Amino acid sequence: MPIVMKYRCRVVFTTRSRFDNYVCMKLEKITEKEILLQLMSCYYSYAEKYHFELSQIIDIVHSHTLAVELAARLLEKGILEPSELLIKLKEEKAALHTDDKIDITKDGKSVKDTYYGHIHTLFSLYQLSEQEQNMMCSMTMIPFTGISTRLFAKWLKLSNLNIINDLIETGFIVPKPGQSISLHSMIQEIAVADTKPSIKKCQILCQSLQEICLLHGQDVFYYKMMFQTIENIILSVEKDDMSYYLRFLENVFPYMEKYHYEIGMKTVLNEIRQILEKSFGELKDKALLLDYRAACEKKKDKAIQIYEIIWENEPEWIETKYQEIQQMYPQGGIARAKQML
Repeated sequence: MPIVMKYRCRVVFTTRSRFDNYVCMKLEKITEKEILLQLMSCYYSYAEKYHFELSQIIDIVHSHTLAVELAARLLEKGILEPSELLIKLKEEKAALHTDDKIDITKDGKSVKDTYYGHIHTLFSLYQLSEQEQNMMCSMTMIPFTGISTRLFAKWLKLSNLNIINDLIETGFIVPKPGQSISLHSMIQEIAVADTKPSIKKCQILCQSLQEICLLHGQDVFYYKMMFQTIENIILSVEKDDMSYYLRFLENVFPYMEKYHYEIGMKTVLNEIRQILEKSFGELKDKALLLDYRAACEKKKDKAIQIYEIIWENEPEWIETKYQEIQQMYPQGGIARAKQML
């Protein structure tokens, strides 16, 4: 790192660096302040002028490389002066009431420790536009392996890549080899906490995925990544539009079945099971019909297989509900069920 910085090379290696198809080496946290100041100079044009303030910023974020990088990028955007950013970080530190010990995860989630708090503060100071927030919201559903930049833009029905490029400049979206993008794991968690993803907020993304799944005869090479995105939606977002969400589940299930993607199919079935356990009346009946249709479009006996999974401990109830549906829709049952919905 010192040699790289000495010659002002624009290639910066941090703890986020990844080398595909090359010999890998573990990069420890950078602790030397002069190296971190040079790192900031790669992102902030006036780093030498504000050497004193930047040095204090490095101290207050405990030399955390990601926080240092985000702080420099924030200053380059001109949203705050170095002295103003320093004040904000000091205020945030006083509010945390935590020591310097870092325990980054707890039950799979980051805790409000020092690093997390600083990065969360930096994230909020960017004052992202509504469009940028919506994009970050949808981006949190993409697997850590990343997605093609143009495919993601297509899913969100963007006319250009301007917003994506802006978020790359801030450091929130990370460019990857092969013109792909992803989120840093901590940024993803903070974005989830701040943007609060829901079915309505991710509606464009959900609709795009649903449209692909409705084209049963069309194959896509990125189906695994797409199914992982759908699983993230199922597991993570708030279900604030249940009617649409049920149709979404109905449509993605057969497409997963097409590729024999059993992990995703089980995720869908478990979600339907939970909906049925929590819902009553008309919603419960609708969920039953959607469940039935999703399995029966190809083979009638698939319905029983789904019921056996959902109500494995209630065999008599499974048979009763199956008989009820058979009686309700004796001929052309699927078509009549669709009319009711």
